[in-house]
Amino acid sequence: MKSFPATLENLYQMIQYVKDDALAKGFDKTEFEHIEVAIEEALVNVIHHGYKNYQGIIDISCFSNPSQFYIVIEDNGMHHDPLSFKRVIDPKEPIETRQPGGYGVHFISELMDEVIYERKGNKNCLTLVKSKKNSSPPS
Repeated sequence: MKSFPATLENLYQMIQYVKDDALAKGFDKTEFEHIEVAIEEALVNVIHHGYKNYQGIIDISCFSNPSQFYIVIEDNGMHHDPLSFKRVIDPKEPIETRQPGGYGVHFISELMDEVIYERKGNKNCLTLVKSKKNSSPPS
């Protein structure tokens, strides 16, 4: 686990931390692109919503098994379940009539294989799971 100040200035360092771990665990750069978009959106949500009126810390942990890579993002910010803001996008709806907000969570859910939110005591805990393309599922 590594802790980072929850600021946009640290966003690149947080993403790089996850990238280094994902590459070390066998993901290639192309596979990491989906992870990168998802974690960037998740981290920006924590910074803007969880720590809206004050500064805090984001803890990031990465671990894996032979077929999946897990990213756990924890913060002590305001209770904020990002999955409750997920929108279903109707591709036929004109952009001009769409309501703002919630689309980032949609993209996180589309890019990752599993997204889990839990409130553990005073912490928000978001777990993002990505399966490796070239691995067989566990038996």
